[in-house]
Amino acid sequence: MSGWVDLGHGVQVRPYVQGGVPGHAGLLERHDCTTGREHTGMLPFDRGQGGPQVWRLVSSDPWTLDGSVLCHTCGLHGWIREGRWVPA
Repeated sequence: MSGWVDLGHGVQVRPYVQGGVPGHAGLLERHDCTTGREHTGMLPFDRGQGGPQVWRLVSSDPWTLDGSVLCHTCGLHGWIREGRWVPA
């Protein structure tokens, strides 16, 4: 899967691989900010090391993450559940 997946509410995601490690290291998320610009952020998956800026991958088909997503630029806030964006 290399293309962007539309989750609804103007939010899209696609997987990324970090350092050539096979499998999904996380998601790239993009949306139109209220600033009038497109914003793209990284959502790295928890690989057992924890930390405040990681998400637990529950499912990749459909995409489901444990933990909410917040854009610090425009305040967009919600969850990725069962392949859809669920606004906070």
